[in-house]
Amino acid sequence: GFCCTNTSPLVCTMGGKKPFFGTNPLSVAAFGHEKEFVLDMATSVTAYGKIELKARKGEQMPDTWAVDASGKPTTNPNDFCALLPLGGMPETGGFKGTGLAMMVEVFSSILSDSACAPNVRKWNSFQEGPANLGQCFFALNPECFAPGFKDRMDSLINRLESQEPAVGFKEVMVSGEPEVRHENLCKKLGGIPYHQSQIDHLMELAASLKVDPPKIIGTTNLSV
Repeated sequence: GFCCTNTSPLVCTMGGKKPFFGTNPLSVAAFGHEKEFVLDMATSVTAYGKIELKARKGEQMPDTWAVDASGKPTTNPNDFCALLPLGGMPETGGFKGTGLAMMVEVFSSILSDSACAPNVRKWNSFQEGPANLGQCFFALNPECFAPGFKDRMDSLINRLESQEPAVGFKEVMVSGEPEVRHENLCKKLGGIPYHQSQIDHLMELAASLKVDPPKIIGTTNLSV
């Protein structure tokens, strides 16, 4: 199956310096008998939430994530103006990220006649009314194609995972496996681990809204 959506403008195009596209995420999933491939990715270098988290933690970010108002790469999350497209700069394939974001726009907003690219409501500007996003979903039945789809999926994933890892890597994982492991960790912990700065922000937000704060069920020394 495949799905994608456009989002509020946060990402510059290759050669641009202001937000034009959203992070325009897409997802593809395919399953074998025992293995699964679940791709869930943005067409930007990173998610805006990661920049917010860096700002709250008082940390610098990689200079490959975003640009400032002049269009130059920045490591200061407080100078953020726009996310870079997937691939980053021209020499590292940023044109491909811009192309993928455009593809998502075609499938989501152009086909459905919803708001497209910079016409989508700005991020967190709820007073501007509905975002009027567009989405695209489609599913393929493997049974309509060559027999043995699940066998081939298992074989492909097994071969991918059995590769000898490069220096600096412990193993080779298929897309979706890190999320499965994190989900299992959360189940083991009985909840989702958050950084202390995130908890502090949630507490402040709850107080400002006069609602009960989130319940803290324990502490962990995990890095999140």
